[in-house]
Amino acid sequence: MPMDHVLTIQGGRTSDNRDCTGFASQEHHHLYLLADGSTSSSQSAELAKALIAHMESGFGQLSARQLHPDRIEAALLQLLSEGHDSLARVFAQASTSYLIVLFTPDEVFAIHAGDCCLGRVEESGEIEWLTLPHCLANWRGDLTHAQIAIHAARHSLTRCFSARREHFPQISRFQVSHSSRWVLATDGFWADLCPVRQREYLERGLLLEPGSDDDLTVIDVRL
Repeated sequence: MPMDHVLTIQGGRTSDNRDCTGFASQEHHHLYLLADGSTSSSQSAELAKALIAHMESGFGQLSARQLHPDRIEAALLQLLSEGHDSLARVFAQASTSYLIVLFTPDEVFAIHAGDCCLGRVEESGEIEWLTLPHCLANWRGDLTHAQIAIHAARHSLTRCFSARREHFPQISRFQVSHSSRWVLATDGFWADLCPVRQREYLERGLLLEPGSDDDLTVIDVRL
């Protein structure tokens, strides 16, 4: 079973924290969930929570056959599609970014849309960001996270979970290794904190005065 630590801090842009996290586990398959509801609709926080709950419940009902390496991708995408069909009608004006990460004995499997990102902690303590945010700032897909963080178009998303656009999640796979460390983070962490402060958090396990108006959430996972 992985060891994990979750930090979430409400920002000042909204009256509620619109970040949401979740977790589900079956046998040697561990699912971590992160969603970041948009500031544009008060329903976005509820959509983020509903999406997380839907994926937690659905993963818990997957059969051993569906958890097979050749079938797990299709099973998770089907759950997402069903969630989009049902939740988009209820929260028609809302939208959320999300990141779904499944740790298996053989690989790390990620699905995301929006600006929640997955990173791997290097021996130096620096974070190697493995997934790119879907935003206008990086429409070519050739910018680093540091370059995206200071770009004026960072908050304009090109993909997300919303009733107002088609749903095209990105799928990524990574090798898993013993004693590796992974980070799932909203943009309040990866964009609003400089790499030095990100490393300080990983070393200390706490963060004082983040200095961001955005909600900040990070899931620190050790295998």
